[in-house]
Amino acid sequence: PSARAKVLQYAAAAQEQQPPSAPPTLSRRSSFGSLFFSPGSSKRKLLQRQSSQSSSTPSPELKPSLSGDNNEPPKSTESAAAAPLTTSPSNITHSSNNTGSSGSVKNNNQKLFPSLDIRALTPGGALAPFAANSQVEVPVESDLFVGSMILLIRPNDPSNQDPYWNERIFSKKKRRVIMYLQGKLKYVPEGPLYAGLEITQPMKLGLMASGLCNLILTFIQKFDSALHYSFGDKEEKAHMTSTVECFFDQFVVTPPEETPPKLGEDLNEPAESVKARKASKKQIQWNTQDTYSMAFHTMYIDFPSWTTSNVPLVRDMKLQTFWANSFLNIVLYEPDHGKKRHAFKDIKYIMSIQLKYLQPHERQNIEDAFSIGPNGSEEDATERGGGDSSSWGELTVDEMGSSSFRVEEQEEEADEAEEFFDTVQIDSNEGASLPNMPPTIVASFSPAFVLSAIDEYCPFMIEMHSEKKSYETVYVFRGRYSHSRPIFRDVPTARDFLADCRPSINEEWFSPRLTDIERTRRVLALMYMKGLTDKDMEIQQRTFAFQTMKSAFDRKFLKGHNSRKKKKVKPYFAVARALSDHHWVEERALLTDHDIEFFRMDKKKPSFLIGLSSIIKVKDADSTNMLQGYYHILEIETFGRTTYLMFPSKEERSRWSHDIQERAKAKNGLLGSDSLTNHLINVDDPAREFLHRSTMFDCSKRKILNCRRFSFQAPKPSSSQETLLLAEQALIKATTLQSAGSNDTALTDFLDCAAALKDANARDLNDDERLAFFLNVYHVVIMHAFIVLGPPKNGLEWLTYFNSFAYQCSDDIFSLTELEHNIIRAKMNFPSQFFSRFVMPKSQFGFALTVPDVRINFALNSGSLSMPSAAVPIYQAATLNEQLDEIVLKFARRTVFFNYGKKKDVSVTLPKICQWFAGDFGDSSTSDILRMLQPYLDEQKQATLERLWSARKQAFD
Repeated sequence: PSARAKVLQYAAAAQEQQPPSAPPTLSRRSSFGSLFFSPGSSKRKLLQRQSSQSSSTPSPELKPSLSGDNNEPPKSTESAAAAPLTTSPSNITHSSNNTGSSGSVKNNNQKLFPSLDIRALTPGGALAPFAANSQVEVPVESDLFVGSMILLIRPNDPSNQDPYWNERIFSKKKRRVIMYLQGKLKYVPEGPLYAGLEITQPMKLGLMASGLCNLILTFIQKFDSALHYSFGDKEEKAHMTSTVECFFDQFVVTPPEETPPKLGEDLNEPAESVKARKASKKQIQWNTQDTYSMAFHTMYIDFPSWTTSNVPLVRDMKLQTFWANSFLNIVLYEPDHGKKRHAFKDIKYIMSIQLKYLQPHERQNIEDAFSIGPNGSEEDATERGGGDSSSWGELTVDEMGSSSFRVEEQEEEADEAEEFFDTVQIDSNEGASLPNMPPTIVASFSPAFVLSAIDEYCPFMIEMHSEKKSYETVYVFRGRYSHSRPIFRDVPTARDFLADCRPSINEEWFSPRLTDIERTRRVLALMYMKGLTDKDMEIQQRTFAFQTMKSAFDRKFLKGHNSRKKKKVKPYFAVARALSDHHWVEERALLTDHDIEFFRMDKKKPSFLIGLSSIIKVKDADSTNMLQGYYHILEIETFGRTTYLMFPSKEERSRWSHDIQERAKAKNGLLGSDSLTNHLINVDDPAREFLHRSTMFDCSKRKILNCRRFSFQAPKPSSSQETLLLAEQALIKATTLQSAGSNDTALTDFLDCAAALKDANARDLNDDERLAFFLNVYHVVIMHAFIVLGPPKNGLEWLTYFNSFAYQCSDDIFSLTELEHNIIRAKMNFPSQFFSRFVMPKSQFGFALTVPDVRINFALNSGSLSMPSAAVPIYQAATLNEQLDEIVLKFARRTVFFNYGKKKDVSVTLPKICQWFAGDFGDSSTSDILRMLQPYLDEQKQATLERLWSARKQAFD
């Protein structure tokens, strides 16, 4: 069967077993990678392969394109063989090895390593089975090299499975892979040769995984300065290589008149020679007469289990985490020495050993399972047995046919729109008193208005260090006038002076997910407002005393704790650092040559670090400062987060800003290197860089994704169009991202737009506006999670994905599951599975939708292969009804199938979604489901259903 047919079979089989929105466990693409979004594309670019007539015939393949469809035909085997010096070893199909029986080699490998299929490059560029752990040298030959090799891989039980090599090596060394290579070149290279590991597909990693890879590569680079690596793209394969001088542990050159060393034993290279060679002080002079013997070993990769092993500071991880189901090549090649990049079209491959990790169901028939596609890419992952890979596809913005929601028009609007930021400054007249708020009508105010007022009267809380070397939570209040110095009061003091100021509180103002300290801030702000505006003279006097009393907190905030002028003491300086939108902590900051370290006043170990080379921007932020000039904020931006620091004076802030920028430039920061990938290595903690545990909301089981910027001041009530535009803008920005790190500006713009959704006011939207808004937000969250984390690979990761990763929006937080079932489908039925009503969250949201609409079930696109299309429209309230109809029409026509029997009997196959949410279709009967879908089917199917309809039974016969 064709690849597409098998995709449909796997998807159908997975749908039978998966819960609602859960991804099928078999897929056609990478198991851990960022998504590529192509604006204007309404089709998912599936990998397609023609049915091959034999294992020696290359199979054409259509690869996903970053921009438009990739219709370039693959190179044929004939053209590849005609130019052997530029042929990639994975460009050609396999052939039999002339040196031995292909079947015997395969059987020997299956006994020792049933999870691996191993191939070697042969003349003409073909790949033939290769015998691992051979006790004798195995002949190898390519167009550029002739010689022999021994490849040793540690089995799971070496003493029983391979006693020969266990006695000689495995029992004495921790080595897991050893490669001996010996032979002569058929040509003279023009420069250094490179050796190492190569992956056949780009490593489509999420941002966090990219950071982890960079950490590992940096550790390796400390021992190998000649390391060359790439995560792969259209021109350059993912690889980690080094010059031959640095890569091989032993290297011996034997003149023609001498006998070369025996493989499988120590090559006896002098230690001084090894040291000089590794230090790049000894260059190899290549020729075609000498015999070159080389050996390499590593203890960091375990091929039989396909995992990393013994990597310092990192737990063992599946290699699929980094390169999904791609093949691994151990290569020796010559790049184009005139270019910095190792583009595969310019590479001359001298030797290549290719390893493929076999899924359990593939291990019975390796020959059929192992077939290389053109241009060095594998076949469809679903056909290749990608059982552990992701079932998540690419989401793209769909052009729905109507000009009212074409992507191009949306992008033009986005270009003309202003850039969104989290913080909106409330206008106030200098010297004017704060506005009065009559207490009799406070309870009738909208939540957005009340929240804006709360943030003006009590903008934040701060953990302040006291004389007892401990921390106290202190709340910051505005003075009586807008130009007055802010006042700092603890909770006992506030409650004592404002005890009689009991405002009318509407519980709908506050999310039940607020933390105690955030709820306290809001209640104290309302009490303070009432005290300022109350007509009772005694309450006014107590409020005035509350404002004018002398407090140690007023005198000590950001005063003292500085050691900048003291000798023989590190230059600490007291700053306040924002932990969340309305929560700060007083700390000691230390600027070193490598990073900025923050210490709690009572601790010796840093609580937070910012690597100088990860900093991309430093700027003053008085526009976000709610303290009217008494304290001054500095923003330090990295790709994933913005850190906010508060200083007591402009002079200190300017000095720190200057020093940070100068030292960051010295460390290649402030965008001194090429891309995001080069900066991720300097992130202290990738998870903390892109995920946030807010202290405003209960985040014990949630991590907030849209956290790049904080929102210090809730905006005043805005129009519905401004709120809707926030979600539309974020969705458009998400679709402009082509790959993680390929466009740094596009990435930060998207993360900023996602953070701006914190200021959305969904409560004041009508039903259509609210549905359009949250459908767009749902797809933004899906894309955001894919970009940062990569798609989930299995059911357990699906649970984490949909229940742990959250968005902060409209003064609340919600997970993907809560967004789908407690907000968008709040008035609709639980999924039909029995267990769903027990595991689904019961969270309540004040902005949840109140009108059920069965079409919503077809509009929510989680990105799994069970969805018939990867395209999502930008939903707009004005055209929402037409958009939903078109979504159902496309869904129904792609997933509803009629099978006509001999006696005019008709069997109808419905999508699984109709079973999951059968309760939304009336009385859950098949007739009700078909009656609802009938208008969306083509004319022939509509006529068939009309013929089968029984008016008397009100059902289909």
